Amino acid sequence: MLEIGSIVWGVRSADNFPLLIQFWCAALDYKPARAPDTDWAILVPKASAEARAGAGAGKGAGAGETTATDSGPSPIPSPSPSRGHGQQMALSVVTSTNAKRQRHHLDLYASDQKAEIERLVGLGASLAEREYPDDADYVVLEDPDGNAFCVIQK
Repeated sequence: MLEIGSIVWGVRSADNFPLLIQFWCAALDYKPARAPDTDWAILVPKASAEARAGAGAGKGAGAGETTATDSGPSPIPSPSPSRGHGQQMALSVVTSTNAKRQRHHLDLYASDQKAEIERLVGLGASLAEREYPDDADYVVLEDPDGNAFCVIQK
């Protein structure tokens, strides 16, 4: 069984990364799932007001609030343990200048990664040629039109 785990949105400039986190959080009423890295952030839907109230969101910086820094409040909403319903979105700084590499793709979560890859290849997908880090939990495939997507063991 596959499910969409993340919609991964490529960001061209690391300088714009905090701005894009702020933009997508505001545009979608999302928040960071945890503190963003300098090149990777996972955004999730905010919980409804009722769910936040039930989870004690009034304690400290909750969903929709900002984190204070020495220079004032951060434009990036603080992560909080409560989360709403909807698809998560990941932002990733893209450093490749290869025209064939797309900036946006799906991460598909699989309970049995090997079986799903075999099934998808049987449907017409192909394994993409990539170099993987030693700790990679994903495999990159391409659909019959050449669009890349990742299958991740969950």
